[in-house]
Amino acid sequence: MAEGKKLDPIVSEFETEEQAASYDRWFKARVQAAIDDPGELIPHDEVMRRMDEVIEAAAQRGANMPKSNKLDPIISEFETEEEAAEYDRWFHAKVQASLDDTSPDIPHDEAMARVKAAIKAAAKKRA
Repeated sequence: MAEGKKLDPIVSEFETEEQAASYDRWFKARVQAAIDDPGELIPHDEVMRRMDEVIEAAAQRGANMPKSNKLDPIISEFETEEEAAEYDRWFHAKVQASLDDTSPDIPHDEAMARVKAAIKAAAKKRA
């Protein structure tokens, strides 16, 4: 487990400030390297064609995998079909529970105020 100041998962996808800073440095270096690259520019249409090929190949690999095998990370954030199905069941249950909930609705402005307060509290906790 990474050491350092923990980040709130609502505020950041990283566990610690060090991980976030490390990713930021890596990303900026990659962008700068791309900017500095004297190589030939690839037209947008060509990039999109190549990406379509990559996505189609990944989809084909995913379609050809047995259901219990790992999923292609380009196709799914889940490792297996079972994990994806479990998440779908959980998500559908949450949505159905919300639809079935008879408690009074919360006005949009109040809901947004609550979300903003939660974000502000998380940011304050992080600081």
